[in-house]
Amino acid sequence: MLVDEIIKEPYDEFGYAIRYQKSLAQGDYITANTLSAVKLSDSSDVTATCLASSTGTVPSGTATGGSTTTIVNTAIDHAAVGFEVGDYVTNQTLGFTALIVQIKKTTNKNDTLVIKEQPVATVSTNTYSALKCIASLKAGTDATRFKVIYRVTTNLTRKFEDEIIVNVKDF
Repeated sequence: MLVDEIIKEPYDEFGYAIRYQKSLAQGDYITANTLSAVKLSDSSDVTATCLASSTGTVPSGTATGGSTTTIVNTAIDHAAVGFEVGDYVTNQTLGFTALIVQIKKTTNKNDTLVIKEQPVATVSTNTYSALKCIASLKAGTDATRFKVIYRVTTNLTRKFEDEIIVNVKDF
């Protein structure tokens, strides 16, 4: 269980991510995830009032090109959709998992993930996703202490459940 404290303005929105790279096998990836939130003071379900989505976000895309060291997708800004240096990404089409070492521009802003070298090159139409799930805390959340529960299923039907305790303090 992770514990975090945030100081926020009443209308700020925050995202929390759990990375699963140490838990998943080579080529494994997240196929389903559900999120819920519980207020710790009275155990009431606050999923609808605290979380932007009960399914969270798994950053993903379809490559428009690549190589043995890059995954290129000129249709998205990888940083804006949640990819970060240090994340692991799985090429679902080819079945490999690699560490992201840089996010850079090839054609458009942040359209290229630079990865540790792989034996097979990523090509257009390959699908890929990060090995993490992001929960977004809604703007206007008034719960002061709550638990976010992540439930994740992978393509190899492995299931994980993780929790984050969040303490919210006004700015």
